Amino acid sequence: MQPKPGQPPAADLISIPQHAHRPRQWRWVGVAALVVVALFTTIWLRDRPPAIVRMTPPGQTLLYLNLQPLRRAGWLQSATVTHATAPSYAAFIAASGFDYTRDLGAVACSLTGAPLHPAETTCVLAGHFGARFTAWLAGHAQHRIALPGSGAAYQFPGWAQPTRPMYVFLPDATHLVATNAADPAAIAGHAPQTPPLWHRAWSSLWSAPPVAYLAVDTLDLAAARELDGATPPWRGAQSLEARVRVSAASGITLSGVEQTTSPANAAAARNWLEPALASLAQSLPPDAGGRLSLRDVLDRLQVRQTGAQLTVSLQLDPALVASLARAQPAP
Repeated sequence: MQPKPGQPPAADLISIPQHAHRPRQWRWVGVAALVVVALFTTIWLRDRPPAIVRMTPPGQTLLYLNLQPLRRAGWLQSATVTHATAPSYAAFIAASGFDYTRDLGAVACSLTGAPLHPAETTCVLAGHFGARFTAWLAGHAQHRIALPGSGAAYQFPGWAQPTRPMYVFLPDATHLVATNAADPAAIAGHAPQTPPLWHRAWSSLWSAPPVAYLAVDTLDLAAARELDGATPPWRGAQSLEARVRVSAASGITLSGVEQTTSPANAAAARNWLEPALASLAQSLPPDAGGRLSLRDVLDRLQVRQTGAQLTVSLQLDPALVASLARAQPAP
């Protein structure tokens, strides 16, 4: 069959290579891969813990406090009131140029050993630490210890354990590390990472960072005999977490969860906790000068058991929250 004038031979019509459209196909595959990578990177950056959390060494108890929402809400005492009520702190501000009500952003602490009497504590502070503050450290420290590189740690008397000195150093102008570790150089060289306790609640926690967070590895502490794992409230306890969130719409929300090995252990923890809270509330004065008292807060705590889990929750609506910041004491 002869082709019509102007028409290519039949062989040419069917001889188009099968891979002719593959570059376009691979281009779309590449675009899709970039989109997926960008999405996962965004989620990872959004959900990973703050830098000060990743700077803490592994521990059995971890604490986090974010002062920025409290500062925006006006709940931190003004420097004027602080100066009048605490002359020693006023002198510290004058000498160092540092005032936590203005310059401190957040704190993360890692504790090893019993939470109330830790054997080792490391805290990382985020804020503004200028040249005056560095000069104050150098002038008041007992000793200056060289760290790897060009840094230095300043030794102070131990505040929690007098027999163990505290070392303070500044990785940069926006971070301060305080530790009573035996080897501060090891802490200074600690690579940013995600401590196990924080990693467990990673995505659900840090996508909307709380004002405060506590995690306790009760299972590990009981195994080390730092907690009594044979009696309530720690019998069969595997972990303990608590977080506080603040918003203009809902006020303050506190939630705490103890995960145990069985419903019987969770019930035993509840039977221990409820009378303890009631006794503590009764021992406190009911009035706080027209403001919300600690007794009011304890009376609003709700304790609930669901299977092997014990939950403690507290909700303070915006009107109650406003009373916390009402009329600071007169100087």
